[in-house]
Amino acid sequence: MHPLLAGFLLAWHLPSSRNIAQVLWLLHGSRSQIYTAFHAQSEQLANHFVSYLFENYQDSRHVRRVASWVGLIVLGIKELDDDAYIPRDRQLRFTYNGRSFKGRFNHHAGAGSGSLRGGIEIVEVLPGRGSPEGQVARSITNLDEAAAFYDNPRRGL
Repeated sequence: MHPLLAGFLLAWHLPSSRNIAQVLWLLHGSRSQIYTAFHAQSEQLANHFVSYLFENYQDSRHVRRVASWVGLIVLGIKELDDDAYIPRDRQLRFTYNGRSFKGRFNHHAGAGSGSLRGGIEIVEVLPGRGSPEGQVARSITNLDEAAAFYDNPRRGL
């Protein structure tokens, strides 16, 4: 059996998304490279981010509140690019219309509306060394905006 397949099958039964990353790291040596090859299904992607939020932000309600939106955002992104992947624990990268984007949490998302509760931003990743960031294409700061993104993920991209 190919080591990558064996690692995937082993990681599938582990309770934490962090354990999956560690097993894949041991098997292949490069977490981002293995995640690129490891095209997870929407539910596993959503579970990864929800687990990350609750493992790392236990005392931060303004961060954890996005957990209820994560599934809608992941499904919207998967509608745009079925090969979305996790380059870092906190980001979901995808390509749409020949342009690269990432979904990420920003503590100041929605600041223009007077709220500093944070949210998820869809940011263009420009070509170049170090993956420089471009403009924010979408800012999702509540469940209604997450539902709107799910309904029409192409708007603004």
